[in-house]
Parts: sequence; C-alpha cells; structure tokens
Amino acid sequence: MIAVFRRVRLVQVRFCSKIVRRLSRIPSAFIVIRSIRELPVFRSLFGALLGHNRPFATLDAASASIARYVKSGHEHRENLELHMLLAESARPSDYPALFHIQTILSQIRSVFDFGGNAGNLFYGYSRYLELPQSFVWAVYDLPKNLDAGARLAKERREARLRFTENFADAGEADLFIASGSLHYFEKPLFSIIAALKKKPRYVLVNRTPLTAAPTFATVQDLGSDKLFSCMVYNRDEMIKGFEQLGYMTVDAWQAAELSLIIPGYPDRSATSYSGMFFRQKN
Repeated sequence: MIAVFRRVRLVQVRFCSKIVRRLSRIPSAFIVIRSIRELPVFRSLFGALLGHNRPFATLDAASASIARYVKSGHEHRENLELHMLLAESARPSDYPALFHIQTILSQIRSVFDFGGNAGNLFYGYSRYLELPQSFVWAVYDLPKNLDAGARLAKERREARLRFTENFADAGEADLFIASGSLHYFEKPLFSIIAALKKKPRYVLVNRTPLTAAPTFATVQDLGSDKLFSCMVYNRDEMIKGFEQLGYMTVDAWQAAELSLIIPGYPDRSATSYSGMFFRQKN
C-alpha cells in the first residue's frame, strides 16, 4: 500500500506541476500565483501540491523530498548508458566548449573532468580534437562510475584516460572542466577550486542552470524514476567568485537544448542552461 501511495503521490505532484507551469506562462495568472505562494496561509498548501518541484534552501532538503520515490541516482547503470549515448554526437552547447579547448590545445597537456561520469566527454570531444597520446584526461566521479569507466577504457585500449577519487589531482591539470555536473554540488565551483594549492590555468563550465535569482536548490524531474536534486546558482555570484579567485571571464554562452522550469516560479527558472570559459589573469 505504501508503494502504491507513493506512486499516486508522484503522479499527483507531476499533474499539479504541469497545470501550474502552464498557468505561470500567462502574465495575469502568474501575478496571482506569485501572490499566493508568498502568503503564509497558502505557502504550505502550495508547496504540498508541487512536492519536489519547487525551490529548496539546501541540497539536502531537495534530496529529502525525493528520497521516498527513488532508490538510485547518478551511479545507476541507465544514467551511465544515457551519458555515453549522448556523447556519440556533439550537442549545440558543445561547440563553444570545443572552440575554446581548440584555441588552447597547444598550451595544455592535461584535463580534470569534474563529475565526468565514465569518461563520456572525453570520447565525445576526442572525435573533434587531436589529443596526443601523451595527453592525460582525468575523470573525477562516484566510485561505481569510475569503475565502469576504467573497464570501458581498458576494453577500448584508451591510455589517455585516468580515473580518480582524489580531488587534489585537479591541481595538476591545465584545464578544469565541469560539464553537466556543477549543479549537483552544493558548494559553488569557485569555492571548490579555491581549496586547491595549485589552481588550473583554465576553467570551462558547461550545461549548468544559472539565473539572476538568489542561489537555491531544487529537483530535476525527468520523468519515470529520474529525479535528481541540484543547485541553481546565481550567475553574477559565479562570475564574481571566479574573478576574486584570480580568473577572468573569456566567454559565456547558452546551452539552449536544456532548461529547468520550476512550476509557479518562472522568475527563478533557467529557460536555458549556461556555459562559461575562464582563464587566470596572470
């Protein structure tokens, strides 16, 4: 009975979220929704109707809202297979990233792929970039993904790939890449990199939701059992954080193939994901 109730609850949340999402596109209706969601009397009811499809103060709170519905996450085999499938061809947001990597390729000899799954980005980008055999592409991720990646690299006889659970290895890289992974960490990337004794010369961020709203947590609801808690960072804070760390923003672009629309909160939604390229000032 509990399992049935949870399934019914998930259907209800998604149905109500769909209705509220559609109403939020109507300016006059959104004015009403915005008023209701801020009223103490209706705030709890509004939150109950939307369930996990709403803003949260912390990543833990967002994760707790979906814990009863999903038992697996980023280490699930289906998730790994999906990432490998997507890497078979470049997506629109890959081209700005490839362009900037190409311009610095003669200056770099190593990459640290933050949240790189099983090395899917390496396999995808190596189709477009001439990476020498001496090149080192280190992937940092969860243990099961690293094990799967190591097995796949051995099968493909790919010696340029390395797999590590040690974040300190990022200090040895020339280029730090966070593609489709940054928003799964509660601590902002500039704070994470600040902990390194030696910092990478270049940082490339791609496919992450950024907005003008204050940073918050929410849930990516991709249907079925695909629910992932994530962060939505403030764009200006991201840029300022890197500038204070000694980086300058070389470029920024939209990853228009991805979006994160929060029902009832279009003012806090990411209508498209973002990409940025930073380099050290000196």
